[in-house]
Amino acid sequence: MRIINVSSGSLKNSLLGIGLFLFLFAACSRHDDEKFSVKLCHEHKFGRCDCDTSIYQKTVQTIYCDLSLLQVNDLEKIKISWFFLSDKKVLIKEESIKLDGKSENHLFSLDKPENGWPIGMYEVKLTSNHSGFKSIIKSFLIE
Repeated sequence: MRIINVSSGSLKNSLLGIGLFLFLFAACSRHDDEKFSVKLCHEHKFGRCDCDTSIYQKTVQTIYCDLSLLQVNDLEKIKISWFFLSDKKVLIKEESIKLDGKSENHLFSLDKPENGWPIGMYEVKLTSNHSGFKSIIKSFLIE
């Protein structure tokens, strides 16, 4: 029988990594009828994110939120809010867009602050004044 010595530090880091992954996975919500697609990224091509990323280095210059609306005939406006999650939820940036009733793609961005990114969890929340619209929340980490 072979005994493997695992230091408590590496085990703790592994458990923290798994916990963070599960938190981020659960924090990403999707609209039930899949009329919306939301991706976060730090690079885009032609105004679209190729992949959905939830962990960024503190050196990243800009975080993009790629919103694809597949059926928007009953929505008039979408609001996007960016938050830093510290001891309390701090609003960083907020903007609204009017929709024209067709399928639409929108790219929102949050630039690196002058003093650099505070390390920690962030959240992007998309809301609408339409009663059938469920808020879409995406979380990401700056490390």
